[in-house]
Amino acid sequence: MNQVNFENEFVDMNIKHGILHLKYKKEVLDIECAKNVVESRLLLSSGKTYPLFVDIAKVKTTTREARSYTSQGDAEKFISATALWGKSELTRLMANFFLSIYKPKVPVKFFTNHKKAVDWLHQFNHK
Repeated sequence: MNQVNFENEFVDMNIKHGILHLKYKKEVLDIECAKNVVESRLLLSSGKTYPLFVDIAKVKTTTREARSYTSQGDAEKFISATALWGKSELTRLMANFFLSIYKPKVPVKFFTNHKKAVDWLHQFNHK
């Protein structure tokens, strides 16, 4: 299995089976975290487009600046689709609020089932 890993204080990331998995480590997603994670993801992806699985279960709040930053520019590069995954109703509400305000250029869907999220992303894997 071809797997690439990256970890820092903000995020754990890996690429496996053609999907880039990103897990936030912080409860507050602020602009510093958002910029660091985007920069790290771009380095990890090495210019290749991947479907993106984002574990937002630990995130409790996101600043306006971070939401704006993660919905445009470099944050949108090299992503074919995004599955947002979380466990709580609060996480679902936060994700749906984000999606209603910031209209992504790629398909984005929220899931509470990890397997369904990954299965959905496989259709966007353009190896």
